[in-house]
Amino acid sequence: MSKQVKNFFNRRFFVLNFLLFFLVVVVFGFSFGYFNLRPVSSGDSQEKMFVVSPGENLQSVANRLEQANLIRNSWVFMLLVYQQGLNQKIQAGDFRLSSSMNAREIAQSLTFGSLDVWVTIIPGTRAEEVALVLKDKLAAFDSEWFENLKKNEGYLMPDSYLIPRNASWDNFWQIVNKNYQAKVTPEILTGAQSRGLSEKQLIILASLIEREAKNFVDQQAVAGVLLNRISDRWPLQVDASVQYVLANQRCPVNVPSSCTWWPKATPEDLRTAVSDYNTYQTNSFPPGPICNPSPGAIRAVANAPQDSPFWYYISDSSGTLHLAKTLAEHEENINRYLR
Repeated sequence: MSKQVKNFFNRRFFVLNFLLFFLVVVVFGFSFGYFNLRPVSSGDSQEKMFVVSPGENLQSVANRLEQANLIRNSWVFMLLVYQQGLNQKIQAGDFRLSSSMNAREIAQSLTFGSLDVWVTIIPGTRAEEVALVLKDKLAAFDSEWFENLKKNEGYLMPDSYLIPRNASWDNFWQIVNKNYQAKVTPEILTGAQSRGLSEKQLIILASLIEREAKNFVDQQAVAGVLLNRISDRWPLQVDASVQYVLANQRCPVNVPSSCTWWPKATPEDLRTAVSDYNTYQTNSFPPGPICNPSPGAIRAVANAPQDSPFWYYISDSSGTLHLAKTLAEHEENINRYLR
């Protein structure tokens, strides 16, 4: 047999082997994929609650689905999700899934129809801002909700909550208030009492320092200053309280709509904004909280120094806190950091 003939048969043999190998790979891949896209247990229709957290990535979701025995293979599931263009459509929330569902059905289920939705209350936001979030996410939201949110200003504990889409106000409040009760512990209330504060006064002060200082250490320091002023019946002189007044005057009443809820307060505003909430015009507590403070701000008040040497504070343009013991030091800080 000639060399050319041998080369021809060798090439043909190679091509045939390659095609056979390719066919085996395709058949194996198809069989592997088909097997892993099938339901884990066709006869098990019992539903399981599966929760997707806000910001959770696809790999984490797929791994947990496999661990929960809802899908056969996390990698095959991820490939399916990308192939169907669903990777950006999976929602945060909770879903009722079962092992009798195939991978395609589970992937589709995670993109719509969440039973519950995640609702985040951001520290330092006021009831109207919370209302805007709830109005967009909860089907039962109405004017009564808005009124109830305003009545509970300060006690809407900032956190992320999983809330049923069709929750009533009572359902929602039960969830949020349970979290408040867990975070505002007897120890915190005892700390407040030792500083001469009722629970209401604790939350009012926490709402003020939430808007005035960035971190726990600064919040403690500001709380120490405000406790000094309270003990000597000074006006608290908190700019955020005047911002609260200005928004009350300028924004729609009893309507959850977009507005500038924390407008810049000018020196003239500090002098002329007429309200019991203007802490430049009265030497007592405001009638209520001006926002919903974080657990950190509440703890900062409950653990504030009771013998702070500081009576004044400012924050510069970067948010750095500067304390002063005397008016002269305070004016020096203003000239150095604010002018």
